[in-house]
Amino acid sequence: MQQKKSEEIPFTIEQLVFFRKELKNSEGDFDVLMLDKDALKSEGGSLVIKEYEDKKSYKEKYLTGIYEPLQKYYNTTVPYVFWGLMNAMLPQLKRDRKQKFHLILKAKESIAEKMKQ
Repeated sequence: MQQKKSEEIPFTIEQLVFFRKELKNSEGDFDVLMLDKDALKSEGGSLVIKEYEDKKSYKEKYLTGIYEPLQKYYNTTVPYVFWGLMNAMLPQLKRDRKQKFHLILKAKESIAEKMKQ
């Protein structure tokens, strides 16, 4: 289940902004997003964290597009842990918002441009 700490994974502002957008599209609920990313499953009315022995197949399926550069940092059998580290970085993005407003705006524009393609 080993995974590097969030400060060791170089999440970009663009990736964090995109993740935040995905989270908002999931009703702002991290667990709903984790169900979409197949990191959780519903079992008997409870949510259960999924484990994947084949790390490569998970990252090839879910760490694509904007997240593809993160594949080399993904080293866990439990995707919930990896996405949880990214989720933990969102408050920092909010704190740094004023300081990095132009970078966040540029990231949003870049995401919008990529979505058109």
